[in-house]
Amino acid sequence: MVLRCAAPQRRDYAAVHHYVAASLFISYTAILVLPGLKNGDLALSTMVRQTFPPWFLGVVGGAGALTVMVPCGHPDTERRAALFAKNFFRSVFKPSMKDDDIAKLAKVMAVVMAGIAVYFATYSSTTLVGLLLLAYAQRQSSTLSG
Repeated sequence: MVLRCAAPQRRDYAAVHHYVAASLFISYTAILVLPGLKNGDLALSTMVRQTFPPWFLGVVGGAGALTVMVPCGHPDTERRAALFAKNFFRSVFKPSMKDDDIAKLAKVMAVVMAGIAVYFATYSSTTLVGLLLLAYAQRQSSTLSG
């Protein structure tokens, strides 16, 4: 993979510091406000639930879900859906598929794969970290080799 323009990557690296500062602020605030919290993943939601009305917790949770889903999974989901449609579905089930049909199937599969990812992120948060580490390791190895 060759970067054609480094400006977006520089902008992303500059923005990372703001995310780190915000997460550190939330973490240290949670240590002070919720000293006996057993699950650290629930720090922000517990503080929001104690401070604001219940509907605001839904707003914060929805914003967090969108923040996680959009930038991390978008390119990987599209790539995996295209690989599934072209390499697996066409070769196994319908070898006479045209490229337009593959593109349509890949779009549908991207939505299905995103739904599966949301399900696992919602109901199995402990495996989410392992999956992200696996995905980043794969991306790192493909970047180094390509």
